[in-house]
Amino acid sequence: MQTVAAAKQKIDLELDDVPIDDAMRSLAQAAQINLSLDPDVVGTVTVSVRATPWDRVLDSIAREHGLRVTPIDVGSGRTVFRIANASSPPPASTAFTGDPIDVSFRETPIRTVAKEIGELARVSIVVDEDVQVNVTQFARQLPWDFVLDHVLRKYELRAVRHGNAIRITKAN
Repeated sequence: MQTVAAAKQKIDLELDDVPIDDAMRSLAQAAQINLSLDPDVVGTVTVSVRATPWDRVLDSIAREHGLRVTPIDVGSGRTVFRIANASSPPPASTAFTGDPIDVSFRETPIRTVAKEIGELARVSIVVDEDVQVNVTQFARQLPWDFVLDHVLRKYELRAVRHGNAIRITKAN
């Protein structure tokens, strides 16, 4: 879980009517934390804070937008905070065991993303021909299987495993 020192880290953040995914990315960068935003979380954020604990900023945004923040222990002392609509069912408990990776994708074709994650994870990941999305994803030292899971949820895709190979398909 998050350490007491990290929870008390104070941040400055100035956002005016910014899409919530950009706001959460800015908050995550300022606080040096990992956030996972569910795809159905929409809206805009206006916030102006100086020297405010990051967790208070996150709680305030969550309350204002009817969101639930769920800490997920992804191993090695790392926590990802999953942001979902409060009315959505809580996430299933999943253990992520992959090696930690760093990735930075901005509007990157899914096949490029799959190839890079596959190389880092040393698994074969293929993408069905009918899957055409560009991925924006940033992660620091998170298990590769968590990163893949987040991409799948964010873009409403699913993974089908066949031994040491993974096929990405539309969720339908």
